[in-house]
Amino acid sequence: MTTWPTVSVIVAARNAASTIEAQLAAIDSQTYPGPWNLITVDDASTDTTTDRIRCASSSDRLTLITLNQRVGQASARNRGAEHSSAEVLAFTDGDDVVHPRWLQHLVEALAGADLVGGSIDDCRLNSDKVRRRRPPHPNGRLPTDIEGRPYALGTNLAIWRTKFDQLGGWTDRMIAGTDVDLCRRAHAAGMTLAYARPAVVSYRIPTSRRRLVAQNYRWGQADAQTRRSLPGPPQASGRTKSAVRRILTGHDSALRLLAYTAGRISTAQPSL
Repeated sequence: MTTWPTVSVIVAARNAASTIEAQLAAIDSQTYPGPWNLITVDDASTDTTTDRIRCASSSDRLTLITLNQRVGQASARNRGAEHSSAEVLAFTDGDDVVHPRWLQHLVEALAGADLVGGSIDDCRLNSDKVRRRRPPHPNGRLPTDIEGRPYALGTNLAIWRTKFDQLGGWTDRMIAGTDVDLCRRAHAAGMTLAYARPAVVSYRIPTSRRRLVAQNYRWGQADAQTRRSLPGPPQASGRTKSAVRRILTGHDSALRLLAYTAGRISTAQPSL
């Protein structure tokens, strides 16, 4: 790439005091050749996340936005985007850790695409015991949604600003899976999604069993929410079977399937 675009790295975080410093240090050490800045959004944390951000990143590149009322991850990411004038928006999370040259690899892949996702490393931040609670992320490809379409995880995604605005940014109408939703809308708009395998983010699996169970339940509800938004009857193109197969690949699969089924039934009754 001869001319490197301007980039804003956007990190939305809530109660990430125990993890945010490692992530910001990794972002600060990026060797991206072009101009870039870092925008962190503290989504009304009740711990010392804001203080940790100020201490962890002394870079002039940093813009810190603190919210007094919780708005959720999707809206917090949009708040960060509102404060950016860069040509490219790159998103990652406060509890994960980007690898060296992560940003450069993402932008290189954007040269021929509208948005791009990178690879996920499940090993670096998680013990063997914790990793067994969750199936690993795909190796050598992007994950796929219930229709079999690839999507980029929100913790490892970059998009041209013009395309982000065209899509209307992140949506807060989803229970979970806002990254799946963003990429579905991109596919529907005819946009191209690329895979940048060298752009790696180390993903942190929740160590709290309670948090992990809650996360799986939300994902099951989100699968049902996504299915309801698809055209045609439930059996169309085998989508329901595909969704169930996808759910059953995970640990806590029974809980996730229960959430999916409850979400489907809740809107199947005729309105009175």
